[in-house]
Amino acid sequence: MKSKLQSLGFFLLTLTPAVAKAQVNLHIGIEPGNIIREGSTAKISVSAAGKISSEEPQLKIEGGNLTVRNIGKGFEFMRSNQGVTRVTTYSFEVRGDAGKYNIKGIFKASDGTLYETETAKLQIRKKTTQEKALSPEIVVKAANGSPFVGESVFAEITILLQPNTQIYSERNNIVKLSGDGIRAVYLAGPKEAAPVKGKRAIRFLYQISPLKSGNLSLTASFKPLIQLPSTTGRRRVDERFDLKSKPVSIVSRPLPTEGRPADFSGAIGNFALSLQADPLSVKTGEPIAMRFTVTGNGSFEFLESPKPTSTSGWKFYEPTKLDLQRGEPGKPSQLIFSQNIVPEQKQNQLPTFRLTVFDSKKEQYMTLITDKIPLKVEEVAINSGFTKKQNPSGLESSNITTAPPESVLSDILMMGNTITPQWSIASTPAWRNSTFWSINLASIIVLLIATMWLRLHQNKIQANGKISAKEALETLKKNNSSGTEFDLTAYDCLRRITSESKINELSPLLSQVENRYDHIKFSGNADKLTEQITETERSQIIEELTQLAKECAG
Repeated sequence: MKSKLQSLGFFLLTLTPAVAKAQVNLHIGIEPGNIIREGSTAKISVSAAGKISSEEPQLKIEGGNLTVRNIGKGFEFMRSNQGVTRVTTYSFEVRGDAGKYNIKGIFKASDGTLYETETAKLQIRKKTTQEKALSPEIVVKAANGSPFVGESVFAEITILLQPNTQIYSERNNIVKLSGDGIRAVYLAGPKEAAPVKGKRAIRFLYQISPLKSGNLSLTASFKPLIQLPSTTGRRRVDERFDLKSKPVSIVSRPLPTEGRPADFSGAIGNFALSLQADPLSVKTGEPIAMRFTVTGNGSFEFLESPKPTSTSGWKFYEPTKLDLQRGEPGKPSQLIFSQNIVPEQKQNQLPTFRLTVFDSKKEQYMTLITDKIPLKVEEVAINSGFTKKQNPSGLESSNITTAPPESVLSDILMMGNTITPQWSIASTPAWRNSTFWSINLASIIVLLIATMWLRLHQNKIQANGKISAKEALETLKKNNSSGTEFDLTAYDCLRRITSESKINELSPLLSQVENRYDHIKFSGNADKLTEQITETERSQIIEELTQLAKECAG
């Protein structure tokens, strides 16, 4: 911070009347100093005040080649004898080989005129033997050096550091694993691993798959910023490294064409297949939720849902692939498929399913078959509503299918796995059934009784219309009734209180009084409210009505 303030102070001193005529004032600075060691980075800050264009300035470098990277732009307002001036600062990161360099910043003014800063001198010295020993290294190791084409295997990238060093990486600057004819997918990292030969080990995990056969080369690269300890006893040094691993040879083998099944999807590895189903006791037309679990190691991305070995008497819906739970090296991964099936006729077991893969250990194609799972299916006959003589199509009754209609079965997919639909099929219209009339007649009678009860109660209220809220409350206190009668009386009291004074909001308990009254009024189920009123609740309602009446009176 001190050096930055000194630089700005120097910059302001340069704002003399003679320089101001050019309408552009420039400055250049170097951090952390004018001397750095080979491999380290220096920050070049170029500042301008005045009428310059929005174009990024250029660095003019003499003495050799430096790698230049733009790391940001900022501005601030500074006060001088010329008034308030906007100062725009551009920052660059540079590094290069050992040598001496002269650096200038080139700005373009708004009128197209080019302006140069003063010259900044930068010296990059060679590393000592001790400093070279602090340099990190990057190593690549593949779990299988001879995979088949399309087979997925793990690859580890390890960065080895000295114990007293720190490593940093920007968001877009990551470890890269590449190779001609090799697909690499990042899985995890960075992760601190056990030290290797006294050095820190930072590991990244990738999954690689050869896309062609033959000798392939795999290389890792990384450009981290590493904080190294100083060998001179001063501050630590931030150094940008360009790490590149030694190439790792991969010998990819083609899959055998002889004996390749027609339904092979490309999954290569070591897999196991299991099946779970629920429920295992259904009626024809009812769905069964299937759950296929594939465990193992290999190219899970090529796995498809298992196929039934037989489709006779079953309705199959499209399977769904769930998320892959990938395991670390040495631990199996897991992939789950879900699917609904519907029995269309009586069955005694679930259909078996097959999954064809290439076993990389046995080096042969394998067909995995699910276990035979017992199933109880109760066949439900569907009456078409026609006798043999009434058959409008002229078909014999033996040719008429008893399977549920397609339109009914298609709804199962929309219901999900947890819903079990039920079909109720009657051969006679519902209105001819005595049960139908009994239920509806009883409902009508209950509704009429509730309506008469409410009408009598309203007439009673109207007859006592001149009763005040206070008198209604006293009547409620003396009334030892409970259940529906209490609800009606309490509501009458509440109505009189709220009619005498405007109430913005009722308490939850008094709101329940209104809700119960509405339930009685509109449903006619007055008898079901008797058990909902306790003595404690009755006392609380009276207490809150009393308090509400006091507030309205006050």
